[in-house]
Amino acid sequence: MYQGGIESNMDISIYTLDGIISQEYQRINRQDSNDSLVEAYADENGRMTIFTVMLSSEEEVFNIVADESINCETVSVNGKQATYYSSDSTDESNAITWQGNNGELLSIRAIMEKESLIKMAEAVDKKR
Repeated sequence: MYQGGIESNMDISIYTLDGIISQEYQRINRQDSNDSLVEAYADENGRMTIFTVMLSSEEEVFNIVADESINCETVSVNGKQATYYSSDSTDESNAITWQGNNGELLSIRAIMEKESLIKMAEAVDKKR
């Protein structure tokens, strides 16, 4: 669970996985609004990577719901607490979720190993 206030005047357009994600992946979609951003990438085999940023102008509590088949582990992204969600199936996406310096909630979901997701999250965090 992530909680805290979020800067309402923050520019969400600064976020992207472009230049961070492997060159095997091409961005196929980007949708953003004042309070959310979703980028979708796919490789030539159709494996997807989804990057999400959520903002809000009011203090909120974010809950990530995972069913019993999902394993949750606390990890670190540039010294900040993050949660890594993994599936026992190699065909299922894993995810990492962390809170940015301004209270934004960031998430990357992909069929990738934990170390790869952490590296991408750390690069996103440093890039902005």
